[in-house]
Amino acid sequence: MNLKKISIVALTGLVLAGVPVTAGTNLIGNADLSQDDGTGDPVGWNRVVPRTERTDLAIDARPLGDGVFEIAFFGSSRLFFKQGGITLKPGEPYRLSGEVKTFGLGSAQMLFWLWNTHWKVDCKSELFPADTKGGWKTVSLDFTAPASEKLDDYTFSICGTGSETVAAKAHIRNMRLVALTEEGEKASAPPDPKCFRPLPARL
Repeated sequence: MNLKKISIVALTGLVLAGVPVTAGTNLIGNADLSQDDGTGDPVGWNRVVPRTERTDLAIDARPLGDGVFEIAFFGSSRLFFKQGGITLKPGEPYRLSGEVKTFGLGSAQMLFWLWNTHWKVDCKSELFPADTKGGWKTVSLDFTAPASEKLDDYTFSICGTGSETVAAKAHIRNMRLVALTEEGEKASAPPDPKCFRPLPARL
């Protein structure tokens, strides 16, 4: 097997998988960030910020209610707000989607990103629009789950890169990852809540 990293880019949406699921079951755990760990951090999610002396790099994520959450990436470096431990079935089709509202991103960027074990193959959505003018825009990706050394080790993330003057900031709702076939649903599963554990903010 060629271990060289492969990147799959599409212009429409992403998808994740879940526990022995029923049709339409969302495979992203705590997708609206409404569950927190008691300290204000969303259960099942981790912030990935490079180890550096810079103090401007940060990720802020918080629920706004009614299924909407706000996320902001500060600093001109690529940062990830991620959830691992997702089970997918290689070769099966999935859809990842979410509605986004942005407010003048300028040179800042945001997108959905999914990868397999050791990040050998990844799938990316299109970039979020720079400014949705107060409305909601659906960003989605249909993809075929790539092979992975561990089938319960796919990772989904929201990726953001701010700029020197503007944070990458958006409101997101209805973020979903679903299998598109019965076979995929049976073999897919969201992260086991028992495995959710806090990790250091800087990895």
